[in-house]
Amino acid sequence: MSRLFFALWPDEASRSLLAEVAEKLPAGLGKHVPVQKLHLTLVFLGQVDDTVRDGLIEDANAIAVPPFAIEFTHSGWWPRAEVAWLAPDHIPAELPPLVQRLQDLPWARQIEVDRRPYAPHLTVARKVRRRPPALPFQPIRWEIREFCLVESTTGQAGSEYRILRRWALKS
Repeated sequence: MSRLFFALWPDEASRSLLAEVAEKLPAGLGKHVPVQKLHLTLVFLGQVDDTVRDGLIEDANAIAVPPFAIEFTHSGWWPRAEVAWLAPDHIPAELPPLVQRLQDLPWARQIEVDRRPYAPHLTVARKVRRRPPALPFQPIRWEIREFCLVESTTGQAGSEYRILRRWALKS
C-alpha cells in the first residue's frame, strides 16, 4: 500500500519565489514546509494498493488539459487545520477540469476522495496555532506544464515525498 496524491510540483524558479515568501513568516510561528516539499495538492488519494496505483497511472495518461498559469497573490491561515498558505485570487479556467478529471479516476475504481469544492492553496507552514500576519509579496506567476503522482511516506523526520510519475499538460 502506498499513500498517494496528485499534485502540481513547482519548477525551480517558481519554487524559489514561493520559498522567499514563505520565509517571511515570523520565526516560531509554526513549522515551515521545507522548500523541496512545496507543492499544490490536486487530489489526495490516501492508501492505495499497487494494482490500483498502476490503474490510476494508466488512466491518467488519457487526461488532456492545456498548460496554464496560476498566480499566487495572497497569504492566509486556516486555524482548524493549523496551516499558513499562499493562494491565487483567481482560479485559472483549466484548473477545475483538471481536478475534476483526477477526482473521477479513483471514483471509477471505487476509491472515495474528497469532493468538497476545490480551494487551490500552497501550504507554507504547519502547526500554526495563531493568526500569522499577512505576508507582503508581489504576485508569483507559476507556469503549469505538468501534473504528477506523488507518494508520501512518514518517518521520524516527517513526511517524505517521491514523485512516481509526471504527465505533461496538453491540449
